[in-house]
Amino acid sequence: MLKADLIEGIIGLPAALFYNTGIPASIWIINKIKPKHLKDKVIILEASQEYKEGKNQNELLGDHIEKIANAYDALKEVHKFMRVVEVKEIADNDYNLNISRYIDTSDAEEEINLSGVKSRIIALEEKEKEIDEKLMKYLNELGV
Repeated sequence: MLKADLIEGIIGLPAALFYNTGIPASIWIINKIKPKHLKDKVIILEASQEYKEGKNQNELLGDHIEKIANAYDALKEVHKFMRVVEVKEIADNDYNLNISRYIDTSDAEEEINLSGVKSRIIALEEKEKEIDEKLMKYLNELGV
Protein backbone atom coordinates (compact mmCIF):
# COMPACT_ATOMS: atom_id res chain seq x y z
CA MET A 1 0.00 0.00 0.00
CA LEU A 2 2.90 2.37 0.69
CA LYS A 3 4.64 1.51 -2.56
CA ALA A 4 1.36 2.11 -4.40
CA ASP A 5 1.07 5.47 -2.52
CA LEU A 6 -2.39 4.66 -1.19
CA ILE A 7 -1.90 5.60 2.48
CA GLU A 8 -2.68 9.25 3.03
CA GLY A 9 -2.63 9.30 6.80
CA ILE A 10 -2.41 7.34 10.04
CA ILE A 11 -3.95 8.64 13.26
CA GLY A 12 -2.95 6.97 16.51
CA LEU A 13 -5.81 6.85 19.01
CA PRO A 14 -5.87 6.32 22.78
CA ALA A 15 -6.16 2.96 24.51
CA ALA A 16 -9.51 1.68 25.79
CA LEU A 17 -11.43 3.80 23.31
CA PHE A 18 -13.57 0.94 22.04
CA TYR A 19 -15.72 -1.39 24.12
CA ASN A 20 -13.87 -4.54 25.29
CA THR A 21 -10.63 -3.37 23.68
CA GLY A 22 -7.94 -2.04 25.98
CA ILE A 23 -5.28 -1.58 23.30
CA PRO A 24 -4.73 1.66 21.40
CA ALA A 25 -6.24 1.78 17.93
CA SER A 26 -5.41 3.76 14.81
CA ILE A 27 -7.29 5.16 11.85
CA TRP A 28 -5.77 4.68 8.42
CA ILE A 29 -6.88 7.06 5.67
CA ILE A 30 -6.62 5.37 2.30
CA ASN A 31 -6.83 7.55 -0.80
CA LYS A 32 -6.48 6.25 -4.37
CA ILE A 33 -6.13 9.79 -5.74
CA LYS A 34 -3.96 11.66 -3.25
CA PRO A 35 -3.38 15.36 -3.95
CA LYS A 36 -0.04 16.23 -5.58
CA HIS A 37 1.34 17.84 -2.41
CA LEU A 38 0.89 14.51 -0.58
CA LYS A 39 2.45 12.28 -3.23
CA ASP A 40 4.94 9.90 -1.62
CA LYS A 41 4.07 11.28 1.83
CA VAL A 42 2.04 10.02 4.79
CA ILE A 43 0.40 12.22 7.42
CA ILE A 44 1.15 10.72 10.83
CA LEU A 45 -0.72 11.99 13.87
CA GLU A 46 -0.07 10.86 17.46
CA ALA A 47 -3.41 11.53 19.20
CA SER A 48 -3.16 8.89 21.93
CA GLN A 49 -3.21 11.56 24.66
CA GLU A 50 -6.38 13.21 23.34
CA TYR A 51 -9.18 11.66 25.38
CA LYS A 52 -11.40 11.93 28.40
CA GLU A 53 -10.71 9.11 30.82
CA GLY A 54 -13.73 6.95 31.57
CA LYS A 55 -14.36 4.25 34.14
CA ASN A 56 -14.52 1.35 31.66
CA GLN A 57 -13.83 3.11 28.40
CA ASN A 58 -12.09 6.30 27.29
CA GLU A 59 -13.86 8.86 25.15
CA LEU A 60 -12.95 11.33 22.39
CA LEU A 61 -14.70 14.64 23.02
CA GLY A 62 -15.50 17.27 20.42
CA ASP A 63 -12.43 19.31 21.40
CA HIS A 64 -10.19 16.29 20.83
CA ILE A 65 -11.72 15.51 17.45
CA GLU A 66 -11.43 19.16 16.41
CA LYS A 67 -7.74 19.30 17.41
CA ILE A 68 -7.03 16.12 15.44
CA ALA A 69 -8.97 17.27 12.36
CA ASN A 70 -7.41 20.76 12.38
CA ALA A 71 -3.87 19.36 12.65
CA TYR A 72 -4.56 16.85 9.87
CA ASP A 73 -6.01 19.51 7.56
CA ALA A 74 -3.31 22.11 8.29
CA LEU A 75 -0.47 19.78 7.19
CA LYS A 76 1.95 21.67 9.42
CA GLU A 77 4.23 19.84 11.81
CA VAL A 78 3.08 20.03 15.43
CA HIS A 79 5.77 19.05 17.95
CA LYS A 80 5.03 15.62 19.49
CA PHE A 81 1.68 15.47 17.69
CA MET A 82 1.78 15.57 13.87
CA ARG A 83 4.24 15.13 10.99
CA VAL A 84 4.07 14.66 7.26
CA VAL A 85 6.55 11.85 6.62
CA GLU A 86 8.19 11.01 3.31
CA VAL A 87 7.63 7.42 2.16
CA LYS A 88 11.41 7.21 1.70
CA GLU A 89 11.88 7.72 5.46
CA ILE A 90 9.34 4.95 6.09
CA ALA A 91 11.15 2.70 3.60
CA ASP A 92 14.45 3.46 5.39
CA ASN A 93 12.74 2.17 8.55
CA ASP A 94 11.87 -1.13 6.83
CA TYR A 95 8.30 0.09 6.23
CA ASN A 96 7.64 0.09 9.97
CA LEU A 97 4.54 2.21 10.57
CA ASN A 98 4.81 2.35 14.35
CA ILE A 99 3.84 5.95 15.09
CA SER A 100 6.45 6.34 17.83
CA ARG A 101 9.16 5.83 15.20
CA TYR A 102 8.15 9.11 13.54
CA ILE A 103 6.77 11.18 16.43
CA ASP A 104 8.73 11.22 19.67
CA THR A 105 6.42 11.88 22.61
CA SER A 106 8.96 11.18 25.34
CA ASP A 107 9.93 13.92 27.77
CA ALA A 108 13.42 15.32 27.48
CA GLU A 109 15.77 13.85 30.04
CA GLU A 110 17.20 16.23 32.59
CA GLU A 111 20.83 17.03 31.95
CA ILE A 112 23.04 15.98 34.84
CA ASN A 113 25.94 18.16 35.95
CA LEU A 114 28.49 15.48 36.87
CA SER A 115 30.99 17.87 38.46
CA GLY A 116 28.19 19.27 40.64
CA VAL A 117 27.15 15.75 41.65
CA LYS A 118 30.76 14.91 42.49
CA SER A 119 31.05 18.06 44.63
CA ARG A 120 27.85 17.17 46.53
CA ILE A 121 29.11 13.63 47.14
CA ILE A 122 32.39 14.96 48.53
CA ALA A 123 30.52 17.42 50.78
CA LEU A 124 28.20 14.65 52.02
CA GLU A 125 31.17 12.37 52.74
CA GLU A 126 32.82 15.14 54.77
CA LYS A 127 29.60 15.73 56.71
CA GLU A 128 29.28 11.97 57.29
CA LYS A 129 32.86 11.93 58.64
CA GLU A 130 32.00 14.74 61.10
CA ILE A 131 28.86 12.88 62.24
CA ASP A 132 30.86 9.66 62.72
CA GLU A 133 33.44 11.53 64.82
CA LYS A 134 30.69 13.04 67.03
CA LEU A 135 29.01 9.68 67.37
CA MET A 136 32.29 8.03 68.41
CA LYS A 137 32.88 10.81 70.98
CA TYR A 138 29.40 10.24 72.51
CA LEU A 139 29.85 6.47 72.53
CA ASN A 140 33.26 6.86 74.25
CA GLU A 141 31.68 9.14 76.89
CA LEU A 142 29.07 6.44 77.50
CA GLY A 143 31.80 3.82 77.81
CA VAL A 144 30.67 1.84 74.82
